[in-house]
Amino acid sequence: MAGFTKKAILETFVELLNEQPFDKITVKDVVERCGINRNTFYYYYEDIYALLNDLIETELNKALTDMGNVSNWQTGVEHALGFAIANKKAVYHIYNSLNKDVMVRYFRKIMTDLSIKFIGYIAGLPEEETSGSAQKSGRSVLEGEDTKLLADILVDAEMGMLISWLEEGMTSDIETRVAQVQFLFDGVVNDIVTKMKSPEYKRIKSGKR
Repeated sequence: MAGFTKKAILETFVELLNEQPFDKITVKDVVERCGINRNTFYYYYEDIYALLNDLIETELNKALTDMGNVSNWQTGVEHALGFAIANKKAVYHIYNSLNKDVMVRYFRKIMTDLSIKFIGYIAGLPEEETSGSAQKSGRSVLEGEDTKLLADILVDAEMGMLISWLEEGMTSDIETRVAQVQFLFDGVVNDIVTKMKSPEYKRIKSGKR
């Protein structure tokens, strides 16, 4: 029963976020729409900001759990953005509130996890199988710091794309944009991973010129 009530509060909150800006939503709005009393709300949440943080944390954990292994960047991004694509107005209203940093952290965490998993998939493939259709085999041969460096590069690019989408009001088709990026950069990560495995990269990394 407790889990059902909390789920109902979260779903009601998402409904309201799809209708109006976050800064205008009150606890009164949530309890009246959800059909519960204020005491029940405060049993689960200290205030509306705690509810927002729980929503983001819940959706983040759901996305990270459902993502699984990432063998295709485009599919991974589309999966990671499932909540945002299904609730564009809600995400837009959160981003354009005084709590926009919550939304930015949400996207960065998802994109970081996605990028590390995708790099791990590519880096673990034999040289002749570095294509999106190949099955993962073996384990990553990249050092942790190299994976982090490449992940940082990918995440910065991904966040740039997402922030632009948010700033323009999420009016463009993000799935089409992701498909365009996939087409333009297909094979780039593979090439970088190959270079990171090379003696020349290791020489540069060691500080030798």
